[in-house]
Amino acid sequence: MLFDETERTETRVKRESESTFSYLNLSARSPMTAARQVLELWFADYPDLGKTDLRASTSQNCALGFNLVTTVALAQPICVVFPFRSHPP
Repeated sequence: MLFDETERTETRVKRESESTFSYLNLSARSPMTAARQVLELWFADYPDLGKTDLRASTSQNCALGFNLVTTVALAQPICVVFPFRSHPP
């Protein structure tokens, strides 16, 4: 798991001095819950060997998001190849 499994009760806005990850981890607001769910899905697809390091570096929010987004994006098929016929049947 990327985020702590805990009951969230915070409904305030993010403090300026607070990291995005910390705020996501504490917030009970619906948009933050949705963001956590997406990030958890992406984290589940992240290579197991890198999960510990990625979780440990959560204070570097840009690195966390970039690593997750690029890993998920690069794992998706870029194009679909259809059979090609040079002559109609």
